[in-house]
Amino acid sequence: EGKLANDPHLRQMLEEDSGEEILCIRYCPGTSSQTTVSVPKLSALGISPNSTEFRPDTFLTGGNDAVIRLWHLSTFELLCELEGHTDAVTCLQVDANFVISGSEDATVRVWNVSDVKHGQQISVLRAHTQTIRDIVVLPGHSVANLASCSADGTLKVWDYTSLALDADDLAAAEADSGTMPDVPEGGKVLQEFHSTGSGGFQCIAHCQPRNELLVGTRDGRIVVHALP
Repeated sequence: EGKLANDPHLRQMLEEDSGEEILCIRYCPGTSSQTTVSVPKLSALGISPNSTEFRPDTFLTGGNDAVIRLWHLSTFELLCELEGHTDAVTCLQVDANFVISGSEDATVRVWNVSDVKHGQQISVLRAHTQTIRDIVVLPGHSVANLASCSADGTLKVWDYTSLALDADDLAAAEADSGTMPDVPEGGKVLQEFHSTGSGGFQCIAHCQPRNELLVGTRDGRIVVHALP
């Protein structure tokens, strides 16, 4: 701590109130004007990822306490906490006004942070059986928009905007139970790859010009998979 305090390159030191280990951090760029994202599958359910207000530069943290925190980048004010995971948050990605998170609870969750003070969980993606090691957004792809890898030895390519229940199904579920499901099951797996080594998949990078995923494994290999 003494070394850090005397480091001339250190601009700020922030200590999270939780005192838990921080496992992932992600910059979330702000917007200076209206941001429009066309996601008709979500909009049909009254979920709007669009923002008509200025949103400041922020950053996200996740860790062992299972909570995602959204912070103002300039003032370091804690803007909101996103709760829903039941185990440590291991990875984070940002796609426009969406935050996508992976966890040791084996789920990938999607959040709408168009209102930085009131983030909302909008779907949970369940297809892995063990810890989510990494996730990556796939910009510019016509169908697939997310890839995830897990300690279960699989790499999955998703349409994360697809909901397991469509608007009619959700309305029927609401009529049966009297309440709308809190967090819809979501995500359609478009492609799945299995690790052939003993270590499993550990991290992912997206090579957009070649439409490929580069995947690192725990046993020291780099695997290349073509996207659909």
